Amino acid sequence: MPRKGKKKHRVQQEEDTSTSAPSTSEQQSPSQQQQKQPQQSSQQQQKQPQQSSQQQCLPQPVQQQASQPQAWGPRPQQPFPQHQASQPPAWGGSLMHAQQPFPQHQASQPQVWVPRPQPFPRSSSPQVPQQQWAQQPQQLVQQVQRQPVQQVPQQPVQQVPQTPQQGAWRSQQPVQQVPQTPQQGAWRSQQPVQQVPQTSQQGAWHPQQLVQQIPQQPVPQTPQQGAWRSQQLVQQVPQQYVPQAPQQPVQQVPQQHILQAPQQVARRQEQPVQQVPQQAPTSRPSTSSQQVSGAQQQFERGDASVTRKATSPSSTSSGQLSKVSVPKYKFKSEKDLNIPRRKDPKKAGTVGQRIRVWTNMFEIVFHKNFVDEAVHYDVKVVAIDKLPRGKEGSEPKKRDIKNKTLLREIFERCRSLHFPERYPAYDGMANAFAARDLPFGDSFFSEVEIFDKDRDENRSYEVAINKAGKIDLSWLKYIKPGLDEAIINQTSIQVLDVILRHAPASRLISVGKSLFPPVENKRLEALGKGLDLHVGGFTSAIIGWKPYLNVDVIHKAFATNQTILKLLCQLCGLREESELDEKTVMYYERDICKFLNGLKVNYALPGQPSTKRTFRVNGLGPNSINHKFDVKGKMCSTQEYFASLKNYRINWPTLPCLWVGKRDGKTYLPLELCQVVPGQPINRKLEEEQCTKMIRFAATGTEIRKEKIMTAFNGINVNRSPVTQCEFPVRVNPTMKEVEARILPPPTLQYDSRMQPMKPIRGTWRATKFSTPARLDDATWTIVNICPQPVDNKLPDFVKELTDQASKFGMVIGKPKLPYLKIRGQPREIEQLFTREKDMKLIIVILPNHTDSVYGKVKQISELRVGVLTQCIKVKNIIRPNLSTIQNILLKINSKLNGINHTFAPMGMPECLRNTHYMLIGADVSHPSPDAKNIPSVAAVAASHDETTFKYNVTIRLQQAKQEEIADLKEIMLKHIVFYVKEMRKIPKKIIFYRDGVSEGQIAMVLDKEIRCIKEACREYARVKPEFKPELTFVIVQKRHHIRLFPTRKEDSDDKNYNVKAGTIVDTEITHPNHIDFYLVSHASIQGTARPTKYRCICNESNFSEDQLEELTYHLCHMYARCTRSVSYPAPTYYAHLAAYRGRMWIQGDSYTDSDFQDKNKCKLEPKLICPMSFI
Repeated sequence: MPRKGKKKHRVQQEEDTSTSAPSTSEQQSPSQQQQKQPQQSSQQQQKQPQQSSQQQCLPQPVQQQASQPQAWGPRPQQPFPQHQASQPPAWGGSLMHAQQPFPQHQASQPQVWVPRPQPFPRSSSPQVPQQQWAQQPQQLVQQVQRQPVQQVPQQPVQQVPQTPQQGAWRSQQPVQQVPQTPQQGAWRSQQPVQQVPQTSQQGAWHPQQLVQQIPQQPVPQTPQQGAWRSQQLVQQVPQQYVPQAPQQPVQQVPQQHILQAPQQVARRQEQPVQQVPQQAPTSRPSTSSQQVSGAQQQFERGDASVTRKATSPSSTSSGQLSKVSVPKYKFKSEKDLNIPRRKDPKKAGTVGQRIRVWTNMFEIVFHKNFVDEAVHYDVKVVAIDKLPRGKEGSEPKKRDIKNKTLLREIFERCRSLHFPERYPAYDGMANAFAARDLPFGDSFFSEVEIFDKDRDENRSYEVAINKAGKIDLSWLKYIKPGLDEAIINQTSIQVLDVILRHAPASRLISVGKSLFPPVENKRLEALGKGLDLHVGGFTSAIIGWKPYLNVDVIHKAFATNQTILKLLCQLCGLREESELDEKTVMYYERDICKFLNGLKVNYALPGQPSTKRTFRVNGLGPNSINHKFDVKGKMCSTQEYFASLKNYRINWPTLPCLWVGKRDGKTYLPLELCQVVPGQPINRKLEEEQCTKMIRFAATGTEIRKEKIMTAFNGINVNRSPVTQCEFPVRVNPTMKEVEARILPPPTLQYDSRMQPMKPIRGTWRATKFSTPARLDDATWTIVNICPQPVDNKLPDFVKELTDQASKFGMVIGKPKLPYLKIRGQPREIEQLFTREKDMKLIIVILPNHTDSVYGKVKQISELRVGVLTQCIKVKNIIRPNLSTIQNILLKINSKLNGINHTFAPMGMPECLRNTHYMLIGADVSHPSPDAKNIPSVAAVAASHDETTFKYNVTIRLQQAKQEEIADLKEIMLKHIVFYVKEMRKIPKKIIFYRDGVSEGQIAMVLDKEIRCIKEACREYARVKPEFKPELTFVIVQKRHHIRLFPTRKEDSDDKNYNVKAGTIVDTEITHPNHIDFYLVSHASIQGTARPTKYRCICNESNFSEDQLEELTYHLCHMYARCTRSVSYPAPTYYAHLAAYRGRMWIQGDSYTDSDFQDKNKCKLEPKLICPMSFI
């Protein structure tokens, strides 16, 4: 099995940044040129007047010098004239790689391709080729012809003696040319050849073969093979000059066989293709001689109206690798998932006001030479450690490498040494993809050396590349609504993503799917306590009605590049290093070790760069005085060791040393000699103050965010990659996609039945008397202060304001039980007090402003151990009570006491819920932070149990950490069904399930396991009530994505940040081509740019239409009990999220092992409360 890269968990705040460059088009193969219709002859005649002036700029033949290495070749003209040149990158540093993406290979020794930043040109028009380009070699690699073809006999090519460079780069002499377009003349420079008589079209389209070719037998072929085939397989000459024999005459198919009418092409597409084995390439060193035709380059868009076969004849089944399967790339085809399709593939919902919006999706455009299948290679890289002295004859020690940056550098070095004319895409782990077979057999082994800057020496690595199979990519070029789902698979999308990310990931810091510029650039903001805020770009290939590249902005915390002494000062709250002492460091030892664990540091003695080493920190160790070890038979302390053998005096000998290296070792380094390695992302949970700073800098309005997204697109610079220019000819349209959207009408809400219904305006409304107000009689509630700050003099005013507002909502709140109690926040005291006051209907608990641990203990004791209802309030809201805060507190209290705040008006009920009994369910799984250990994941399921869609009850379970599947869903569903029937005295006819937290790659798991568990629960309950046969509708809710919507007109926005209005929905073009899939902005954004929520229906037994599902989803966003505004996703999903968070509070401070999850009783969290909505 090929290795799968280790998945990295990350915690990152999202937002904006990057930088752009004009894209380059791809050069055209002869087979592509033959696809053009004869009507282009007239187009050439129309361009004749422009040709004479432009031919003056054509490159002239230049005599090359033997000792002078050549640049990589002319820059193709841009196929998108509307693309404006971008501003210089905002990431700091120039981007020379944009103009020099290829290595400059000398005749004797190829070099590693290391892109250098260089500013982008500011010109907005396509640039004319310069004269010096005549000296530059052409780098577009000829692709191997997949099917042999018949060719017209051609005269042998007479070659003249050349210098080695001339032989390698082939500076070509001018030839007699037929009339051509300016682009044809600009890109062609050829050897003098004797040409056979040709028609004008043959002369314009036929590239001259300058190298020895392999004779081919005539084979029948489909028009697609003739149109899409790569250039002829050629025997290549090495870079040093090798005399060539005269060319053998070959035959070509007459032009009219290629340039057929479209009707003939369509008829012949269904014919079977005869396969002929290709001749294996020679193993001697070679370099391909590049030929570029004179025709203007063409790209093919994803909506081309061409009928093709689902897969190419030689490809394997969709997404299946012939020899080896990589788990990351192995997915079922979507047809196997059996997901319900749209009723009309080309349109979705119709309700609402139609508008236009921009999205941060950029269309992917495939060149006609883009291959139908990619060759997959498994890559294995190991480091060869040097043997210590005295063991030179032993077997060298080998170890795996996990550093993606180093792996990419090693792979690039191997590529430049052994197959420099090819540019396979590498994912930085264990997979590489090429457009055709690489110039070796099924396996390849090499040893390369990379210079280690830290150790100032070369280090050796072994690289093994094995052919794993082929992956079908053909359907990507023809994706459109209604496409056969049998050929849609996640594997091809993964490959496309690797192709587009290869070059950016090679020069930027890669964190998951995010890319960040080098940390030498200026940081955005200091977050404090050893962290800096950096901005980067996110990219991901997404399949909509066409293939798109999703580009967004990312903000993430990185470790500050500083000495360990300065880091300790920040963590200990000190200003100067001189204030550090052993007592202070040990007092903050827990926080320090938590930060240092896993951090990389550079160690070096002052003035001795050869001593520089990089280590990973495990924690703190003994100080330099106390730690002693054996040195040549004598015990020596760390301080004495450095003084005698390293000639260095330790300045802080009483401070603890850093424990680095292997955990079973005892390597300790003085703090003062270590510095944090730059460019290290932090994946742990940030403190509240750090989060506040990050949000303040990350939250921006739509105009600023659009600018940052374009900056990110330009900085990532996909279109200047040698992989997308040479190996897989593809480019990304540099303009945001504009799509159609609709603004859905809001629901009609009902409070007191005696009052008029109301309609939300801009996603908000004003609460009146509750639909069903709750009641608290005298002395049935009290207040407890756990905050050290005294608030006794503020409590009477707070109680008066609370009761006054309650009466306006129709609630009756009597006088609280006196006296008010004050205790310390010790768990034992809290439990004793709650046990004593257990008969209270409600206890209001006053907490400190910044103490989550106390909140967790309060909920854990009150709900799990004692069984008393609590409402926690921060002390700042007691000292300075705010009217809106008091009202929000009453919304929660009324819900917890089984009241009903508001409902849908009779005529405002969603259409699919009318005249039927239904159960609305939300589910979510909360995972621990990446740095947490022995902490489980928490699964929560919330289910409605009334006809108002307001009341819910929840079930909470513990399960293995990072496990997304809800482990005990069948039992959970049975419990909810029983509760529903008990409360309603009816059985539900429809179950509508909103599942949060599921990614695209987990949809198969949900279909196979969770939906099956739900149906098994229904069948089991049907044994009691045989008439129970509910219809299941299952909708996946995705909030963690990077799609953003921007209004094209200010009239379609309501807020100061110019966000789209609440109710804006997009369900075409950027959504799935076949499934019921939509993006909905259901809330009015308070700050920053609104993030739409993505919904995807994967089960629809009720056969709801798109309009019905969209209406239901949007209306449920108005039923959240905590506030009087629509929220970002439906109430049942929000309640499941709150319940999962409550479950995490219940287990705060507890530790779990794998054996605990074998006991189901330990996984159940059952509160001792009779209030179903206590989690609000």
